[in-house]
Amino acid sequence: MNLILYILSITILFIIWSEYSITNILIRENSKGNKSFNLNSLFGFLMDPFHRKTLWTNETLDINYAFVLLYSLGIYCLIRLDLPRAIITMRGQLGLDCRGVRPRKALVIGPTS
Repeated sequence: MNLILYILSITILFIIWSEYSITNILIRENSKGNKSFNLNSLFGFLMDPFHRKTLWTNETLDINYAFVLLYSLGIYCLIRLDLPRAIITMRGQLGLDCRGVRPRKALVIGPTS
């Protein structure tokens, strides 16, 4: 999946979740009493984590766009770059065991055949 498409889908899912859990972020009543899209308040809500510390608690991380985006990008990198397989391959090439330690060579005393 293309990275831009991935970020766009994460953003859309985040907007839907935020609108469901908090309400009145994107869809608000205007001065005439009709429901309308308010992109200004949505953009402000998406940027809030960058200048409000209250959105960085355990209870509010699900509505913190910066956290959700960074976490999702981390998952994308793990899947896309296949990081666990790369680490295992690198360990094998370095001759490391499962604890990350090089096995010691046996000390041989005397002639070897």
